[in-house]
Amino acid sequence: MNDEGDTLFEILVNKRQLYLHMLANRRSVWRNVSLSVYIRTIYEHFGSSLHTLENTEELGGSRGIDAGGRDMSYEIAEAMLARRGVHIDAIAEIVYRLQKGYHPELTMDDCVTSVKSVLQKREVQYTLYTGIALDELAEKKLLPQPLQAIMEADESLYGVDETLALGITHVYGMIGLTSFGYLDKEKIGVIHDLNEQKSAVHVFLDDLVAGLAAAASARIAHKNIKAKKYLSDL
Repeated sequence: MNDEGDTLFEILVNKRQLYLHMLANRRSVWRNVSLSVYIRTIYEHFGSSLHTLENTEELGGSRGIDAGGRDMSYEIAEAMLARRGVHIDAIAEIVYRLQKGYHPELTMDDCVTSVKSVLQKREVQYTLYTGIALDELAEKKLLPQPLQAIMEADESLYGVDETLALGITHVYGMIGLTSFGYLDKEKIGVIHDLNEQKSAVHVFLDDLVAGLAAAASARIAHKNIKAKKYLSDL
């Protein structure tokens, strides 16, 4: 039985136990508590449990959600980035540099929130899993030839890393694509650090980080409440 089934089963068992308790103690119950109060007790218990279940479903179902309502896939993705030397704050710094000129009131906290929001998307997480796994396999020399040699050389005509990262940027439209192109050329912040680190293979990771930063930047642009509004002739 899955988590949702278990929750519903517990609700029904608790309701049955409360009903049996009411029958076993009906004389004292009727003497001390009105029927309406007892019914309300059942309703509140049952309703509260259902509300908990509904909230779980709104978070995307119980699968992959821990007791604190956190997406376990997100935590895996964040941990994989950290293991490779990339932290959320470092990506947020790039986002800040991209958007500060357009949003003077922008804060680092805003950028961190945007990066985390992008990273919550499963398609983004799966892209990270794939790219990071290929980098790590290349470091361990576990890829078949000629792919192993291509990864070790970071072959300039090998564009699969950029292609994979573009899947992240497209989450927030074409503005993400233009930002990605800028970051791929300029390689600022942690992207530059990854690209210059010769002791590890980061063929995919530097582009994936650029994709994350570009998408988080585009998200901020789309959510700008001060964006100019245009009138329609329709």
